[in-house]
Amino acid sequence: MEHVGSVLKELGEGKLPSSDDNIKIYEKSLTTSEHTKLLMINDHKAKYLLAAGEGELYDALEGDTVNDLGKVCPLSHANRLVLNRYFDYTVPRAFGTKAATMGLGDRLGLASPGHIETVRNRRVKPILAQQSIRELTLTNRTMNDMLDAAAFAVFQEGYKDGYGADGDHIKTEEDIKYALGLGVSMLTLDCSDQIQKKYESATEEEIRSDYDALDEATKSHYKEAYLNKTCHLDGLEITFDEVTLMKNVLLYGDAITYMAHVYDAYISKLDRDFDFEISIDETETITTPSQHFFVANELKLRHVAVASLAPRFCGEFQKRHRLYWRFGAV
Repeated sequence: MEHVGSVLKELGEGKLPSSDDNIKIYEKSLTTSEHTKLLMINDHKAKYLLAAGEGELYDALEGDTVNDLGKVCPLSHANRLVLNRYFDYTVPRAFGTKAATMGLGDRLGLASPGHIETVRNRRVKPILAQQSIRELTLTNRTMNDMLDAAAFAVFQEGYKDGYGADGDHIKTEEDIKYALGLGVSMLTLDCSDQIQKKYESATEEEIRSDYDALDEATKSHYKEAYLNKTCHLDGLEITFDEVTLMKNVLLYGDAITYMAHVYDAYISKLDRDFDFEISIDETETITTPSQHFFVANELKLRHVAVASLAPRFCGEFQKRHRLYWRFGAV
């Protein structure tokens, strides 16, 4: 702790310590709140927050005191929550539909400092924390680990322009409640389990038979809203004949009902701004223009406010070619 002690001494004196062979200083992290000065360092074994001074922030941080010079605080979940309370820019936020966003998804909790440099001073907002439950399980991480890593990266880089955190491709209500309770600013609802894929290859006879089995109120709604009506969208005309309408209803009806339920039961009741995304792309069922419009329009009719809707495009998306950015040590 000898080298850390000298850094704490300089920090307490209001100086910005310099990096050396023993300790890397993240200069952009230097900040002051009332009577507490904070700085992030890396002793080449781990990263820490150094705190010098006094006051509520100093007392709230968990850490070891070094020679009455200050505290060495681990990048723990508890300390992330402390940063969230005192520094608004470390809290994920929603951006709505007025700002361009870029999903970055730091899979291991190591890349966000580099991601921040790609968007700094640009007209795009980063969704730094963006992982599905499946991805977190595969990497032996939790959603809190994901949120912690993003917040500490933002603090390390002194990035104050706002970032988002997405509970990505969530399917179940249990996971929805879990993600919302942790404070994500965005949720991507994966409706692939509710899309009735069998109707993609069903015969007209099968489609008519199953559609006729629906209740009269449901059929009346769709008939009045869509049958033989043409919608004009920036030069594109979309018309629903009888079979097309029946097929769309059978394919997406259950999914739309689930989307509306999740919005009404959870999203609409939040007391903060929130970005709600709908995913219908995790399926082999290609989303045609009429189906894209059908789902979006039904959400509008049901007063479900969404920030974005992800369709399933035709063709293939190959992930063979990757672009690597090199930013030095982070």
